[in-house]
Amino acid sequence: MGVRASVPSSPFHDEEDDGEEESAPKFNIRISKGLLDKLNGRPAPHRPFDEELEAFGLPPGHALRQAVERSQRFGSLLLKREGEEVERVREWIDEIQGDHAGIASVEVPCKAERDSCTKCYKENREDTLACAEAVRLYVQCAHRAAQELAAS
Repeated sequence: MGVRASVPSSPFHDEEDDGEEESAPKFNIRISKGLLDKLNGRPAPHRPFDEELEAFGLPPGHALRQAVERSQRFGSLLLKREGEEVERVREWIDEIQGDHAGIASVEVPCKAERDSCTKCYKENREDTLACAEAVRLYVQCAHRAAQELAAS
């Protein structure tokens, strides 16, 4: 069921021209419920899969139709498996996060000495020997930290 409307071929048609009837060609526009729904942004109703296959002229039992049906069943199985796999990955994530939840962050050893050494080198680019004391303190701290780590 559609509505038909006659529309002049020119959008610039002036009806108050001179009162004479023009013989401008006219055409018909069929406005269906589906067109109105589409123009209003409403989704088209979903047609059953069998109707879609029949729209292509594939009768039941046709080899291509059987192949499409097998493909659809396989796709459904894949989607089902995808849900199971997503759930399994979520479980692994929870397990890994649980295993590492108790791990405390470790403070970087000798950070102050390292920063002091770096600052000295930036300030004394031409005379790096001026940083010998900062380097000595950094090396001592690094040795102490390594010994403490080995002992624990």
